[in-house]
Amino acid sequence: MKFGPLAAILISAVFLLVWPSKPAIGSAMITPLAIHAHRYQDFQKNAVACEIFGEVRNTGDQPIRGFTLNLEMLDSKGKVVSEEALNLELRVIVPGNAKGEIRSVNPHEIGNFIQDTRNCPDRWLEGRIKYRITKVEGD
Repeated sequence: MKFGPLAAILISAVFLLVWPSKPAIGSAMITPLAIHAHRYQDFQKNAVACEIFGEVRNTGDQPIRGFTLNLEMLDSKGKVVSEEALNLELRVIVPGNAKGEIRSVNPHEIGNFIQDTRNCPDRWLEGRIKYRITKVEGD
């Protein structure tokens, strides 16, 4: 099967959006496994909110408490409609606690996170994001 030049460009662009490089701070490294965002109805506030959630693997040699994620929310044309830096705490799933506990993620462990964003623009095409991990916080 042959791909034309436009298909090759699109496949490359999707690969770059989905598979960002591993940020390293000293010997603390983190690899994103899945990062998603969506809208939800916050019934306590009677408003629509947005949250970011996902999983990362500690690929370094020291425990990691959290990281800073620079998030861009995009509209249907790929234009940035919101930008923010989120400081995310990591959780680790443990037996008997499906939500997990907030603690450092040891080397080779997987940690997860979930946090509301400050902005939830109407023009955002739900799920369409770009992100970059800029800071990893070790113990």
